[in-house]
Amino acid sequence: MSASARVTHATSNRLRLQVPERRRDSDYFAHLATRLAGLAEVEQVVVNPATAGILIHHHGLSVERLASFGSEQGLFDLHLATPEQHPLWQGAAALGNTLDQQLQRSSSGQVDLRSIGFLVLVAMALVQFSRGQILAPASTLIWYASDLLRQKQ
Repeated sequence: MSASARVTHATSNRLRLQVPERRRDSDYFAHLATRLAGLAEVEQVVVNPATAGILIHHHGLSVERLASFGSEQGLFDLHLATPEQHPLWQGAAALGNTLDQQLQRSSSGQVDLRSIGFLVLVAMALVQFSRGQILAPASTLIWYASDLLRQKQ
């Protein structure tokens, strides 16, 4: 049975793998480096048995091709499934929704994030007014604050 490998990072010309169950197995990683270097698309292979890491510099080597090669040669079984990824804004939106719900629950519905955002923007506008920054910064902040109120209604 081949060792289980996973892709930890990939760019257009580099792949980084790990084979955790072969950690510190210098003979395995030396053999692996030699075999991978034989692929036409591979430019350089750097292995680190201490971290179970393999860095492959390449031109046009697909993960699928690497998985197929590793399996055919009995070197490793590369798992192609990647963890589900979500854009940063989705995480921020979920956090905002959670915070908003907690605020509303703890204030019996009297306070929500939009109201706090409105007050913060008005306060920031007043600071800008006091600094003499009346046209762009203050007016922009007031615009954002009024937009928050319009969206609430």
